[in-house]
Amino acid sequence: MGAIGFQPFGRSNTDFQTVGESDILRIRQLAIDEYGADPRRIHLVGISMGGMGVWSLGGRYPDLFSSLSPCAGRTDYYYWKKLSPSELPRYKNVLIKSWNPVDRLANFRGQKMFIYHGREDLTVDVEHSHRISALFDKSGIAHELHLLEGSHTAAFEVAKSREFLERLEGQMHQSAASITLKAYLPSYAKRAWLSVPLIKNYSNPVRAEGKVVGPDIEIDVENALSVRISPWPGLLSPGQTVNVTVNGHQHRGLELTPDGIEIPLEQVPDTEYVKTPEMCGPVWQVTMRPFALVYYDYVTRNRAEAFAGWWRDFAKGECRMFSTDELTPELEKAFDLVLLGDSSRNPYVASIADKLPMKATETHFVLPNGKKYDRSNRGMMVLYPNPRAKDRMVLWCPGQLWGLRLPVNHKFDYVPDYMVFSPPDDMEEEEDTVLTAASLTPSGASTRNCSRLRMTSNNPPKRPNVFRRLYDWVLSLSKRKAPSGRLQVSPPPSPPSFPFPPTRYSYPCRSQGRGGPSSTQRSAP
Repeated sequence: MGAIGFQPFGRSNTDFQTVGESDILRIRQLAIDEYGADPRRIHLVGISMGGMGVWSLGGRYPDLFSSLSPCAGRTDYYYWKKLSPSELPRYKNVLIKSWNPVDRLANFRGQKMFIYHGREDLTVDVEHSHRISALFDKSGIAHELHLLEGSHTAAFEVAKSREFLERLEGQMHQSAASITLKAYLPSYAKRAWLSVPLIKNYSNPVRAEGKVVGPDIEIDVENALSVRISPWPGLLSPGQTVNVTVNGHQHRGLELTPDGIEIPLEQVPDTEYVKTPEMCGPVWQVTMRPFALVYYDYVTRNRAEAFAGWWRDFAKGECRMFSTDELTPELEKAFDLVLLGDSSRNPYVASIADKLPMKATETHFVLPNGKKYDRSNRGMMVLYPNPRAKDRMVLWCPGQLWGLRLPVNHKFDYVPDYMVFSPPDDMEEEEDTVLTAASLTPSGASTRNCSRLRMTSNNPPKRPNVFRRLYDWVLSLSKRKAPSGRLQVSPPPSPPSFPFPPTRYSYPCRSQGRGGPSSTQRSAP
C-alpha cells in the first residue's frame, strides 16, 4: 500500500473556504499533474477546522473526491451559533447555506463518507455529527459514523493509523449515472455531467436530479434558466447522440460536443450582466482569483495599504498594488481589480462609472433602484464585471473601508454583491452597521435588502483586547466634534482619511484557529 499525503495551508482560520478553498483545489491539481495521482483515488480528510473544510468542499464539489472523512467538524452554522435563519437577513442566509453542510444534503448522496468525532469533544459538540448522521439516515444517504473515546483531538490517532488508510485505499469514485444537486451560487451548481449555468432567483437554491441510461438523459430541475450537459468519463462521450428530457420536455437527437450542450429553459433577461459560474460574486470571489489593488492619490493609496495589511495578516501573502498610471491593458486582463475611491479620486473608476449599477455622488450612494444613502462617514462595496476587461471583475470600494475593527478571519464571508455600511460609533464595538446589502439578479433587481442589521463575527466571543482599545482611544483624539457634539468616526475628507501612516491601520492578526491543518508556507494571491 502506498499513499501521498498533502497538508494545504488554508490561510489562517478560513474553514477552508474562499481562498482556503482555492488552496485545496490547487493542491489536488498539483497531486495529479506533478505526482501522477489517480483522480479517481483522491481522498479528503480533515480534523477540526479541516473537518469543516471537508464538509464544505465535499458539498460544493461532490465529484472531485473518492471519499470524505470529516473529523470533529461543524455541520450546522445555525446550531453552532444558536441562531435561527429568521434572525438573519435573506442575503446572509443564502451565503451561509451555500456552504452549510446540513443545507446541502443532496450533494452528499452517492459519496463515500466516514465521519469521526470524540464523545467528550468540548470544542465542537459531538451533536454536530449526530445531527447530520440522523439527517442522512432520514434521507437514505449512506455513511459511517465512528464515535471515538476522547476529546476534540481523538481523531488524530485514527487518521494516522494503517487501518484508516486501508479503508480509504479501497474507495473509488461512485458512478455518476444518477445524481442529485443543491446549490445557491452558480459557481457551485454543478455535479459530474450536469450543471446549471444560469439561475433564475438568487434567493432560492437550485435543486436538480439527473439520470443517464444509455443515450437517454432525464433531468428534473428547479430555479434554473438553463442546464448544461457535458461529457463525463465512462458515461457520456463527445460526439455521442443523446435524447434529453428536462422537466418533461423532450429534446431528441442532440449531439454532445466537447464543450457540452446548453439547453435553455426560460428566456434569459436582456441585461448587460447575467451571472455565470465564473462571474457571479459574492465579494469573496475576488479573493479566490488573482487580484490587484488600484489607487490614485494619497488617500486611496492609504486605503489600499490598509486592505493589503489585512490580506497580509489573513492570507499570509502580499497584494499586488498599482497606481492608475501603472495599470496597462495587459494587467486589466490578468487581474480582478479592487478599486479604491470614487470618480473624483480614481480616474479608472471615472472611466467605468456610467456602466456600474451603483453610483457615488458627492453626497450619496445610489442603489440600482434609485434609493439613496447619505455617504457621510459611510462606505460601499460593489462587485461587478469589469466593463473594460472581459471575464474580469471589479470590486469598487468608495468611502470608508469595510470591517476595520473586525478580526482578520471571515471578514468578507457574508458580503454579497453590494453593501452600504457605517463604521461603529461605539469604541467598544467591532462590527459595522449594514444599511443595505443584496445580490444583483439577472434582471438587474436585487434580493431583499436588510435594514440596519449588525454583521456578526463567525468566530466565538473573545476577551476584550486592552491594547486595541488603547490604540482606538489614541486614534479618537484625532477626530473632530460634529455640530451635534457627537464624535465623527473619521476625519474630514481633507486632510486624507487616514491620519496615521498606513502601517498603523494594518489589521491585528487574531487567527482564532480551532485546530486542523496548518503550515508556515507563504504565498501571494
